[in-house]
This record gives sequence, C-alpha cells and structure tokens, in this order.
Amino acid sequence: MLKEMSPEEREMFKKYMKEGSKRLEDAKRPESKKPSVSIGKTGSGVLAGYKTDRYTVKVDGEKYEDIWIATDVSIGEEMKEIESGMLAMQKRFEKCAGAVETQEDEDDPASAPEYEKLMSKGFVMKEISYMGGREEEGEVISEVVNLEKKSIPSSEFRVPPGYKKLSLKELLRGRVRHEDSDD
Repeated sequence: MLKEMSPEEREMFKKYMKEGSKRLEDAKRPESKKPSVSIGKTGSGVLAGYKTDRYTVKVDGEKYEDIWIATDVSIGEEMKEIESGMLAMQKRFEKCAGAVETQEDEDDPASAPEYEKLMSKGFVMKEISYMGGREEEGEVISEVVNLEKKSIPSSEFRVPPGYKKLSLKELLRGRVRHEDSDD
C-alpha cells in the first residue's frame, strides 16, 4: 500500500501510524483481575407482545444491568448470522490492535461465560445499564417497543446517490490528511 502512495502521503501515513502506536502504548494499563459476574432471574413480563424473563446482572457484587429476554422471538438464525460476522470482524480487528484490546475484552463483563450464556437464551427486549456499575450514577435504558418481521428490498442497502464508495486505502488516505490538518 505504501508503494502506491505519494512521498507526502507516505510521510503522513508513517506519522499517523507512529502516533497511533504511541496512543496504544499510553493506553496500556496494569493487568487487572477478571470481574466476578453473577446473574439471577428476577421476574417476568410482556414487552412488545412477547413474554420475557428479567435478569439482574451483578459485577463484583454491584448491580451492572437488568435485562429482559424473550425466548419466543423467531429471529435467532438471523441474529446468529449477524453475530458470527461481528465476531469475525472483531477477531480481525484484534489482530491489528494487539494486546491492549485483548486485555480490555477480558475485563469486560460481557465476555464472561455466564453473560454469554444469558445472551444466548433469546432476544434482548429491554436493557437497563447502570453507569459505572452504580445505580446512583445514572442509567441507560434500551427497549424494543415494536418488533415485526418483514422483507426489506435490497435497494435499502445500496450506497445512496451522492455518496462515494471508498476502498480501505482511500479511507486511510483521507483520515491521514484530515488528522494532519487538525494539528
């Protein structure tokens, strides 16, 4: 890729990569222990017409989130396909990002086997995430209010008029130029 760049672009790219490495180095933190994740069923209800089970997730004894999961939502196969694509993309990213990203993932409660097992039970219809793991610091609520299956024409996924499709190389060139002009 560098061979195809002009000398100026090559220099900007090298500068960008050097600064990125420095940021990764600065982001390294001491090893921390994996969080202790516990999950308990705390109720049930109906959301958007689907029966749900409510679970409370605690991390290191602190309330982390409440999750309502519907087991009778029939989008499991579609979600598995999306999740496998996301997982493949994440693995490719981890190869690029190195150990810093891997360590952060290990510290993430969502990577705990108990949490992954909970998520595989069904479709999340509602989630209350407690900021910082403490209810008093605030919360973020996500809730499905309507869920329906329908066909979406492939035209919805095409690049809209007026937008340009870029290769990764073109995208990086633009990003390097943009960041260079911010200095």
